[in-house]
Amino acid sequence: MRQPLQHRLADTLRRTGLLGFTSFGGPAVHFEVFRQTFVDCANPWIDDKTVSTWYGWFSSISPLFRISQYEQLFALCQILPGPASTKMGICIVLVRHGFIPAMVYFVTWR
Repeated sequence: MRQPLQHRLADTLRRTGLLGFTSFGGPAVHFEVFRQTFVDCANPWIDDKTVSTWYGWFSSISPLFRISQYEQLFALCQILPGPASTKMGICIVLVRHGFIPAMVYFVTWR
């Protein structure tokens, strides 16, 4: 069951509130900060071990077709036009907490 909106907003602001003020550098640095903040932590928001089912039976025959959720979002954000690190943060919050917290993240990131 999904948490109430207040809890999702508080969790989003608690985890991402300082990222817009403390993350200096280009998208390469931001992606490493995102990995440390959202994947390689005690309470991860995105699983780096999840195997994709997008490729169907290909993922069962070869490890080359196994892609984690973080890698899928990374590839998606690189393909779309615009600043990749902003899109990555929005996608992570969108996957975890939904649309409204993702828009709050967008405002705090800028």
